[in-house]
Amino acid sequence: RVVLAPLSLNDVPNPHAVLYSQRTSRGGLFIAEATVVFDTAQGGMLITHGIWTKEQFEAWKLIVDAVHAKG
Repeated sequence: RVVLAPLSLNDVPNPHAVLYSQRTSRGGLFIAEATVVFDTAQGGMLITHGIWTKEQFEAWKLIVDAVHAKG
């Protein structure tokens, strides 16, 4: 098994869905980077990914769907 370590790539949405799906095809394990689940939980990390708004959820869904499409 190949593991893609967490990457902090400054924010979502962006074209990382393609990058992640390429790196995790056929048995790879993808570990998402630090992801804040509530807007007050950033703790000074202003560019940390989030998943508390519909916009953020939809951006992460693109990444998840791209990775799942590869198996």
